[in-house]
Amino acid sequence: MKTLFSLTLIALLFCASFAQAQLTSNSTGNPCNDCAPNGWTKTGGGSAISTTTHYGGLVFPQFAWNQPAPPSSIQPAPIGGNGGFLTIYNSASESSTASTTITGLTIGKKYKFKYYLISLSVANGGYGTSGTITLSNGAASSLTTDFLPGGGTGLINVDMWTPVQFSFTPTASTVTLTFSGTGGSNGGSVGLAMNYNSIFRCDTGSEQVNLVDISGLVHNVCPLKTVNLNDLVTSRIPANCELVWFVNPYHEISGGNPSEELTPETAQAAGTGAYYAFWFDTFNSCYNTDVSAAQLSIDINNCPDISPSLDISGLNFGVIAKDFVVKLKETKGVTTAGNFKFRLNKPGGFTITYPTVSGNSNVFGGTPNQNGNWSFSEAANYIEVTSTTPIPANGTAIVGFTIKRKPGISSGTTQNVKATIVGGAGGDDYSSNNSIVTNIATN
Repeated sequence: MKTLFSLTLIALLFCASFAQAQLTSNSTGNPCNDCAPNGWTKTGGGSAISTTTHYGGLVFPQFAWNQPAPPSSIQPAPIGGNGGFLTIYNSASESSTASTTITGLTIGKKYKFKYYLISLSVANGGYGTSGTITLSNGAASSLTTDFLPGGGTGLINVDMWTPVQFSFTPTASTVTLTFSGTGGSNGGSVGLAMNYNSIFRCDTGSEQVNLVDISGLVHNVCPLKTVNLNDLVTSRIPANCELVWFVNPYHEISGGNPSEELTPETAQAAGTGAYYAFWFDTFNSCYNTDVSAAQLSIDINNCPDISPSLDISGLNFGVIAKDFVVKLKETKGVTTAGNFKFRLNKPGGFTITYPTVSGNSNVFGGTPNQNGNWSFSEAANYIEVTSTTPIPANGTAIVGFTIKRKPGISSGTTQNVKATIVGGAGGDDYSSNNSIVTNIATN
C-alpha cells in the first residue's frame, strides 16, 4: 500500500510539473536538405538539417564543412548529440529563416532561454556572420550573436558551438520563435541546437532588488567597521530564491566568465566598495536580471576611540572627602555617536557622590567638569554615567565626583576605583584601553 501511494504521489507531482511546463520543438532531426525539423516552418531555400561533416546531409565535396585545423574538428551539437541539427544558409541573394511556437507559457512570468549556435562554411564559401533568435507574437525579445574567424571583441569564433542565453517575459501563453542569420557577401551557414529543456521559467521574476532609499555613500555604524548589505534590502525574497551579491553589475562578464560573487559571510560584513544585488533561483540556476541596477556604494569610516583617565589630589584618605575627575579623551579624530556610557565601581569602604550640574572639581587646584552634559544612574555595585552630548573629535570630556571614607573603615584599607567604558558605547570600538584603575587607601 505504501509503495502504491508513493507511486501515485510521484505521478501526481509529475503531472502537476508537466502541466506548468512550456513546450517547444527540438531543433534536431534526420539530415535533409531544404527542410526543417518537426514542428518548424522554414522560409527560403537555405534551411536544412545538417551533420557535423556536411550541410543538409549532402555527402558531396561541395557540401562538406570546412573543418578547423587538426586535431580539432566540428563537434556534435551539445543538444541532440550526433543527430542532425537545424542549419540556415544566408547570402546577399538568399535569405532563410525557420520558426516554431513555444506553448504553455505563463503570462507575466520570467523565462530563460538557453541554446547553442555555430558558424559554419562549405568549400569555396564564407562563414555565417551572425545568428539571431527573435521572439514575437506574445513576447518582444531578440538576441544576435556575431561571428568572425578567430573571434574578437564582441565576436565569437567559428566552427565551435557557443552557448547563448537571454530572458523574456511573455504577454501571451504562446510565442513565436524565429531563427535567422546573415552570411555576408560569400554566404554562410549558422547552426542551432535547442530542445524543450532550453526554455524554462525562472522564479526570480524580472524586477530589480529593491534597496533602502539611500543617495550617495552608505557608511558603517560604529563600533562596526563593516556593513551588512542584506540589511539594506527592502523587497521580499521570491520563493525558492536567494539574495546574492556581486562586485559588478553583471553576474557574468565578457566571454561568459563568472563575476566575483560575495560569500554570505562577506555580504554580511562588507568593506569599502560597490556591490550589486541579484535574486538567484537555486532550482533553475537563473537570475532576475543580467544587469543589476541595485547598487550599494559602501564607504567605511573610522570609529572613535575613547581613552579614560582618573585624576585625584592624593590617594590616602582620612575623614575628609576628596574630589576626583574621570577624563574621557577621544584619540582617533572621530566624534562619538549616540549615547556614550561608562561605569564607575562602588568600593565597599567609600561613598561616591556627584553633582548633576557642571561646576569645578577640587582636583590639582581646580578642574572644571561638565556634569551637566551627563546623566547618572546607580546599581548595587556601580554608577552608570551617560552622555547627553557627543564627545568631539580629539576632545576631552570631564566628569566630577566626590569620594569619602565610610565611618568604621580601619586604617590601612586599600581598595580601587575603576572607570570602565561600556563596550561599543558612542561608537567606540577599541576595547584595549577601555578602563582605568586607581588604588586608594585609608590612613
